[in-house]
Amino acid sequence: MYAKQERENEQQAAARGESEQAMNQLFQNVGTHHDRVSIDPLVLSLDEQERNRIMALPGAGVGLNGRELVVRESLKALEHKWKAEGAAQAEQRLRKNSTFRKQIYSEYRGREPEPDLLPASEGRGADEGSVSVLMRSYYGIKSD
Repeated sequence: MYAKQERENEQQAAARGESEQAMNQLFQNVGTHHDRVSIDPLVLSLDEQERNRIMALPGAGVGLNGRELVVRESLKALEHKWKAEGAAQAEQRLRKNSTFRKQIYSEYRGREPEPDLLPASEGRGADEGSVSVLMRSYYGIKSD
């Protein structure tokens, strides 16, 4: 009778152990899955050098504090990366914007305004009102 009761106790203890082990495995799987869908995409969006730097920090990725460290450092790195990309895009756009360039040139030169572009001439040839004829007459140059 004592042996039978001892076997039952062992079986119950084994069942409890298996149950606890299954529960621990479940929590571990949930944690791993959570990391895979929430933290991994964040870390994988970094370049390899930055990722290696973050993962080399003491305690990175270990426990909740380590996960928090990884997320915070990843967000800082991404913010820096996105600001640099935004600045580069803004510079590209502003370099192509003639109005902005004129404004900068004007500020650089002082108060002297940038002249507006004149429309192209019709190409009628040299008539009495053309700039060439006016300049020649002003300086006393005879035209051929």
